[in-house]
Amino acid sequence: MGVRGGGGLRDRAGLPALHGAPCVEAAGVIAAALRRMADDPTPYRAMNPTNGWGGSYESAVDDLLWLLEQCSRHPEATVYVH
Repeated sequence: MGVRGGGGLRDRAGLPALHGAPCVEAAGVIAAALRRMADDPTPYRAMNPTNGWGGSYESAVDDLLWLLEQCSRHPEATVYVH
């Protein structure tokens, strides 16, 4: 499973720590990141690019939800953060 993206939002969500982690362990970290982002979206939305390129808070949430779903389906898989 892979996650791509720019440094700011990805780093604030704690994703670099997931690189190489088994999904069974990563799922809790991903869920916690999603909770942090939902509880206080302002700092994450502030990282949205002004020109609309390179993703957004909403696309990051969508990507994390997808990754969490994939980890639920494939707990033996390994997460790779690019």
